[in-house]
Amino acid sequence: MLRAEYNRTYFPLVKILEQNPNIHMTVNITGSLTQQLLDDEKTEFFDLLKMLVDRNQVELTGSAMFHPLLPLIPENEILRQIQLNEELNQKALGDSWKKAQASPFGRGFYLPELAYSDTVARVIRQAGFQWITVDQSSMPENNVDWSKRYQEKNTELPLLIHNRIFHSTSEDRFMDTYNVLISDGENQIDEQNMEIDWNTYLYHTIHDHSIIYLTANEYFSQIPEDKISVALHQSSWQTSDEDLNANTPFPLWDMPSNAIHQLLWSFLRDVRAAVIQNPHDLQAYRAQCELDRGLSSCTWWWADGRILGYNPTNICRGLESMISAVRALETLQKKERLVFEKRYSQIVFEVWARHWNSQ
Repeated sequence: MLRAEYNRTYFPLVKILEQNPNIHMTVNITGSLTQQLLDDEKTEFFDLLKMLVDRNQVELTGSAMFHPLLPLIPENEILRQIQLNEELNQKALGDSWKKAQASPFGRGFYLPELAYSDTVARVIRQAGFQWITVDQSSMPENNVDWSKRYQEKNTELPLLIHNRIFHSTSEDRFMDTYNVLISDGENQIDEQNMEIDWNTYLYHTIHDHSIIYLTANEYFSQIPEDKISVALHQSSWQTSDEDLNANTPFPLWDMPSNAIHQLLWSFLRDVRAAVIQNPHDLQAYRAQCELDRGLSSCTWWWADGRILGYNPTNICRGLESMISAVRALETLQKKERLVFEKRYSQIVFEVWARHWNSQ
């Protein structure tokens, strides 16, 4: 799976950047992907990425190791995921990893799924990052002027704000002098032409010289220094006004009416408690590694099912990581172990029952 995705998207993306030095961008690489690329000995990817950073064409951001939805996990886990991401990417990318710290606005932080909360912003500030990404839906009344500088009210972190116009079907997508697109890299290659596609948002603009591509630091350096402090809403890239009004800021990952979502969160919390309560278990490290994989937001995203469909296989992949954390613990009592196994089996049944009942 990784090899196919690597050949389809990740490596072509850095090759396109190498061949088009006029395209500048800010890039996030999550530590879980970094580890997979290291395990698969994709040294050419890291060599190219370091070269792009060294020639000031790419700047790198921090993020969370296993792409969890940060507002929905405990503060100490948020910080731990950030630190794991830092340590591994530092190992893979060396001096290039923190080069952006020397930039005028420093190194930023990519919020997985652009999922914002006040707590997350505070932890990110404490971790030493100098700006964060957010979605336009987090802004008061969705009202943004991209030629102005905004900062989060409590932490004073400058905001790189994703422009929601790129979600529209309008052909006129360039309504402002500055257009900020924050999107997943694996979706951004046009396979037929092997060009940056931006998921049809900025289709084939790679050779349009009227469009200037900037890194986040280059963009911040161009807009006025006067700062506008804003109190943000909890939100994500997919949060609608209706979701905000219903107080469901993360609908694709934590919808109260989605029984699978709620079963998964309850199970994860109890698995995490079991791992934390057994720090001296001989298999504690292995259990923690399995739990980390279980934190990925993708498990809940596939349980939502509205965008690319409900996918029981991918849901159960995340669920398997959770139960594997429990199974790894040698000191867990048999009675507790069997309770976890029963709950795991019940959730698997519910996941597949929903699938088959919908056929």
